[in-house]
Amino acid sequence: MFIVRDSESNPGAFSISILDYDSDRGNKVKHYRIQKRGDDETGSYDIDGGASFPAIAELIKHHQRKADGLCTKLTYPCPRETPKTVDLGDDDWEIPKECLTLEKKIAVGLYADVWKGVLEGKTPVAIKTPKMGTSLSALLAEANNMKKLHHPNLCQLCGICSLKEPIYIVMEWMCNGSLLNYLTNGEGRNLKLPKLVDIGARIASGMAYMESMNYMHRRLAARNVLVGDANIVKVACFAETRINGSGLTERSIPVIVRWTAPEVLIQNPHSIKSDVWAFGILLTELVTHGQCPYLGMNNEEVIKRQVLQGYRMPKMANCPDALYELMLKCWDKDPAARPTLEFLHSYLKDYVFAEEPEHEESRIKTVVCTST
Repeated sequence: MFIVRDSESNPGAFSISILDYDSDRGNKVKHYRIQKRGDDETGSYDIDGGASFPAIAELIKHHQRKADGLCTKLTYPCPRETPKTVDLGDDDWEIPKECLTLEKKIAVGLYADVWKGVLEGKTPVAIKTPKMGTSLSALLAEANNMKKLHHPNLCQLCGICSLKEPIYIVMEWMCNGSLLNYLTNGEGRNLKLPKLVDIGARIASGMAYMESMNYMHRRLAARNVLVGDANIVKVACFAETRINGSGLTERSIPVIVRWTAPEVLIQNPHSIKSDVWAFGILLTELVTHGQCPYLGMNNEEVIKRQVLQGYRMPKMANCPDALYELMLKCWDKDPAARPTLEFLHSYLKDYVFAEEPEHEESRIKTVVCTST
């Protein structure tokens, strides 16, 4: 997918932005400058000194036939979407742009950049803005999903700026950023097992609510959970959230192998039970303070020789047997045998351990799995 646009750095010139998929890094937008040679009547256009043509349309057709120096062949132009198509219901979610101040870009995502901002001069908020050259559909889908989902452990929508581009999606501010960053670089580095389990219980609470609403997240991982004051955690990033049973496979979205259930890796549809698998992987991120799952293996090994053949990560250091047993239940080959998210929430909420390390194992309750 590509878009031809006015050059930001060279007024009067043009650039082309291309959405390119890389198996290791996911979707990336790459930018090229369209060079104009000569005058308006006899001049020509090329990209970085490549093949030249008298019109941009002919240049585009050439690169649709072959990459010829670009990252990939051009496929189809990015559809132009207008804010008028935003469907957020009849109630008023519109926020005037003049009420917002963008202060600092804090994250770069697949579809959008995230800014720290201020609403009406006093309320901290997070603001998502679409990335140059990408479709608005994912960003708008996220806003619509957030409008329907209300829970203390799900990131909440504050409003949307849709009357003129760029569209802003305005969300509540979580001061400690992503759970992954919190565990690896923030105060979470020093959290002990009881607090880590408590964080897992809160995430499970939000996910159990989504389960009760018949929604699947499809992107559950520590990087997509946000942390506020006092270890408040909220699941975020709802661009790929869908109704359970919608039949969507991983072809619909870029593969993130290490959190993906085996049935989805072989192109079966996503389900709430694939979210349960991902939750089990997230538990390993908690116990290891953000260590990458399947550390030392590349994605090809994970897919072909490991997970699909029944390999499961071994018990991590300092992980109690009962908690590891719970992870293994989440990673059952049979999706129907995996526990419900409601069970996971209940189990982790009531998780019992001793103050003295030598008694910890004997006092942790055994997993009795229930599934639907």
